[in-house]
Amino acid sequence: MRRLGRAASCIVRRGVVTTLLAAAGMLLAGVPAQAADGSGLAPAAASRAVLIGVSCRSANACMAVGTLLAGSPSLTGFPLAESWNGKAWAVKGAPHPKGATNSNLYAVSCSAASACMAVGAYDDAAAPTGVPFTEAWNGKTWAVIIPPSPGGSNSSLNGVSCVSARACVATGFTIIGGHNNAFSELWNGRAWTVKATPRPAGTTYSDLGDISCRSAVFCMATGDYQVGNSSKSRTLAEEWNGKAWLIKATPNPEDGANGDGIPGVACSSPGACVAVGGYGTPDNQRGLTLAEAWNGRTWAIRATPDPKGAAGGDLSSVSCSAASTCMAVGSSGGTGLFAEAWNGRAWTIKAVPHPGGATFASMDSVSCAAQDACVAVGDESSSSNAEMPVAEAWNGKAWTIKTVPL
Repeated sequence: MRRLGRAASCIVRRGVVTTLLAAAGMLLAGVPAQAADGSGLAPAAASRAVLIGVSCRSANACMAVGTLLAGSPSLTGFPLAESWNGKAWAVKGAPHPKGATNSNLYAVSCSAASACMAVGAYDDAAAPTGVPFTEAWNGKTWAVIIPPSPGGSNSSLNGVSCVSARACVATGFTIIGGHNNAFSELWNGRAWTVKATPRPAGTTYSDLGDISCRSAVFCMATGDYQVGNSSKSRTLAEEWNGKAWLIKATPNPEDGANGDGIPGVACSSPGACVAVGGYGTPDNQRGLTLAEAWNGRTWAIRATPDPKGAAGGDLSSVSCSAASTCMAVGSSGGTGLFAEAWNGRAWTIKAVPHPGGATFASMDSVSCAAQDACVAVGDESSSSNAEMPVAEAWNGKAWTIKTVPL
């Protein structure tokens, strides 16, 4: 469940590292032309792409973000944004940060159809290992906003949640002294400010990969951490009360000998949150799904079924339209894509169609505007084509694949 450093790949998603390009230090030479309106990369120039985050305000208003890869001889990452109107996806040009040699968007949160905030990281000549950046959507265009540095190196914002256009909280990690350190930033409608984020005692690695806010004085962020020289991750949750972050104890599966993590979280109220992820078996042969529930006082594990016949699997994201109505998405080694629905009492697996001809597929994010209106995004690839975005919609009865243009 550990989010690997961005030096390992040009595109990193929460909890999973894609294999689009296993080389670092890309050069700007050979980067293709921008779109005619100057807003972003011309879609036709893209050779590979993924969608990593999605946020829906209604069944007919969703925004998804990710990364386009293009260029020759070296591939360069560019921000990708697409909107869903209930019938079709459309590309919304997202600008490349000035001077960037590579940029990726990992998450997005929309407080209204015309107000979204996306977060990620980019590289430039001065910071070749990555610095955080954000982009704001006003209903017509995206604008780059560079937040203050949290210090350290190889920094990234992985999650964001907005309760209004003037109130967002973002979370991520930065490397200080050779160790990952979770950090957060607050948006007040004009600027971002870094907020101190505590770590469990003895921590040598921490990451807050997702966040869900219900008001300016309540947010819950989740991820994982490691103590001492151990490489075994443990679940991590922190609550924001409007003034400070407080660590909230989270349980870990007894047999999670090779690491636990909860990179996805959703709250329907301050007293009802759900976090999802996965953990490794003692023999390290397969991953198992993990879900935990917050009742306003404590976190508790809730049993989740694993895909039948799967060689391993984990849940990457969750969205709740009510305390008793949540949808989580994930991927497994044996059966591909899958989803699980929470009815307030138990989780049940929901079949997700696998893209035709795809040898690999991953669902990275889900957003539900209602019990019968969810959208999930990710990417897929086959032996005959490069990695491309995938999106699916839930109508309360079944998931269906929706074409994603570039």
